[in-house]
Amino acid sequence: MNPTNNTYQKGTIGSDDFKNLVKSCQYVDKSLFIKDVINDDFQVPLITRPRRWGKSSNMSLLKTFLELEVDKEGNPLPKEKKDNPVYFTGGIIEEDDIKHTLPPLKIVDKAYYSAEKDYEDYRITMNKLGKYPVIMANFKDLGGDSYEKILENLKIKLSANFSQHRYLLTSPQLDDIDKQKLTRYLSTEITEAETQDAISFLMRCLYNHFGKNIWVLIDEYDNAIHRAYTKFGKDKTHPSQFSDEFDKLLDLFRDFMSAAFKDNAYLERGVITGILRIAQANLFSALNNVKEYGVLDERFASYYGFEQHEVDTLCKQHQIPAHKQKQLAAWYNGYNYGGLKLYNPWSIMNYIADKGKYLKNYWEATSYGALQNLTINEDLQQELQDLLSKKINSIQVYLRSGLHLKVLSDGETNGMKVLLLLAGYLNPVYQDSEEYKRSYAVTIPNQEVRIALGDLIQKWIANRLGVGEDKLQSIADLLVDGQVEQFKTILYKFLQSTLSFKIMHEKEEAIYLKESHYHFLMIGLLDGIMGHYDVTHEIESGKGYVDTMIMPRELFCKSTQAIILEYKYAPEEKALQKEAKKGLAQIKKKKYIAIIEKEQHVKSVLQIGIAFHNKEVAVVHEIKHINAKS
Repeated sequence: MNPTNNTYQKGTIGSDDFKNLVKSCQYVDKSLFIKDVINDDFQVPLITRPRRWGKSSNMSLLKTFLELEVDKEGNPLPKEKKDNPVYFTGGIIEEDDIKHTLPPLKIVDKAYYSAEKDYEDYRITMNKLGKYPVIMANFKDLGGDSYEKILENLKIKLSANFSQHRYLLTSPQLDDIDKQKLTRYLSTEITEAETQDAISFLMRCLYNHFGKNIWVLIDEYDNAIHRAYTKFGKDKTHPSQFSDEFDKLLDLFRDFMSAAFKDNAYLERGVITGILRIAQANLFSALNNVKEYGVLDERFASYYGFEQHEVDTLCKQHQIPAHKQKQLAAWYNGYNYGGLKLYNPWSIMNYIADKGKYLKNYWEATSYGALQNLTINEDLQQELQDLLSKKINSIQVYLRSGLHLKVLSDGETNGMKVLLLLAGYLNPVYQDSEEYKRSYAVTIPNQEVRIALGDLIQKWIANRLGVGEDKLQSIADLLVDGQVEQFKTILYKFLQSTLSFKIMHEKEEAIYLKESHYHFLMIGLLDGIMGHYDVTHEIESGKGYVDTMIMPRELFCKSTQAIILEYKYAPEEKALQKEAKKGLAQIKKKKYIAIIEKEQHVKSVLQIGIAFHNKEVAVVHEIKHINAKS
């Protein structure tokens, strides 16, 4: 008798394939997404969410539900040979001598349909199960250093889409001219104009073969555009304008989208996903059937991210102890999207895969790459510093319609905050009472994003100072290893070789650095250790607020030594040592050690006073032992 698989299976973390997720018992039921897409007022919803928030898996879900299953000759399969419906209605799927017993999903349960329209909504939805040809194009990994390279890679991706419908080459419903053209698409030997018309042409061929209109799903439509803008988007002579090469890329995608979605008689419906809507690209300006649903909209909010009851169910299924479940909210919850409190789904699934052993930053490696090479200005530096150090709870952002690509290069403060919000680094808390202002308070949603944002700031600081991140990392490593003299020496060399008196300023006149700027610099230097240490700034302890406290994380760090740092700015170089001693004295006088003494795994505290003056630095330190065994 063949075994039955009803348990969690390894190897599918990172998979966007709906079928694999269901078979591996990793699927959190978002199937009602199908009903809401089918019943949306607009023919083509544009759904924008941060990376790793379920966009691709929902597209795979939708494709599996709608797709007309065919044999190798393109003939629709009889009901008894179809597999896709079983993933929704429940039943047994046999694969590689393993039987997967699948439960029914919400989409087939009338209890989840509205009370007054339940039968009609249910009938409309279920009548679309397995009835349509579906084209799904995923541009997640589409990129290149030039327009020509992106065009070449796009042709390759389109060829893969056409190869799923090779049966069209022998279809009696297509003439020889269309079949010859299909052959060119399969071989990628197509012109630029044919590339723009690719989806539209495939739609016509599928319609002629099946006599049915087509669903078109375009996943991560904007990925190549963002990546391209950071590489060749700006005109070198007129930086405020797009380069000619980038304009060609926008024209390519604009015509590509228009051919597929504008007044296309073969289009049944479509869905487009991306990270954000690009304002001045005008990719959808001619399309009156497209409606954007972003992180602030209630529509579709519950289908992206996990709600509390879904996380509770996952933890129960995978036997995560109750005391560990309580930590999850601080690390991965806190997103306020569409009025719902949501967990980051990518991080939760990775946590489950690690069997609840690790609370760490899973999301950062997948987050929005275009942010990493940007320039950050002084105003935003200060606001983010205050957020990270918990001096303030939120900052204000004004939301415009879409994102202007110019902020990716000029670091305009509000535009950068909009980008951080849409990319998942900042979280909307509440809206200004005057709706037309579209002003929101935003904050850092949780500990994971706090670490990710700190890492991002470290990249920005490294870029701005013209140094590698490894140099910043080496300074932090010396500090947590307790090598204070070496730390001082390397920090001094770093300041001498990289720090400019006006590095934090955009104005032409020299403005000398002050304590707050060095504080921010230290945030960047120390960020790289946050995987093993809790690094907090301006935290209340004893009789005041500690500039920086570094606490070893009991489960992730072998060290038993905490660190307290107090920063001072010396008005003149000869006062450096005196100010550093003042910093150390302040640590002891205000009993900053108080909060650390409660941590039983910490056995000693390295107390450090640091004084800065321009490019000079003085460091004094003292070790205090605590929690010694009696």
